[in-house]
Amino acid sequence: MSKFLAIGQFAYVVISVVAGISAFGNSSIGTVISGLLCPIIAWFGGAGLRGALATGDRKQKITGIVAGIIFLAISLSWINYADYWITLFEMPVSGPVWCGFGFLIGLILTTKSHAENKFD
Repeated sequence: MSKFLAIGQFAYVVISVVAGISAFGNSSIGTVISGLLCPIIAWFGGAGLRGALATGDRKQKITGIVAGIIFLAISLSWINYADYWITLFEMPVSGPVWCGFGFLIGLILTTKSHAENKFD
C-alpha cells in the first residue's frame, strides 16, 4: 500500500513538471518557473507537515505546521501572481487550485514509513 501512495505522489510531481515544461513558448519565463516550482513547493509543504506530525516530537510538530503553512502560502501567492493555469483532460485548473491539490496529496498520501525514508 505504501508503494501505491508513493506512486500517487510521484504522478502528481511528474504531471506538474510536464505541465510546467509545456508552458514554454506559450507563457513568460516567470510564469513557467512558477508553474514548475510552486506545485512542488506546495506538495513538499504538505508532505513535510505530515512527516513532522507522524514522527516528530512536540517542537518538530509545531515547526512542521508552521513550515507547511509557510510553504503553502508562498506557493499559492507566487502562482496566483504569475496567473498560471494547467489544463488536465481539456479541463482548466487554476494554479492555486493545483497547488492546493498538491498540498493535500502530500498531506494525505505521505505515510509514517515515507517520513522515515522506508519504502518497502
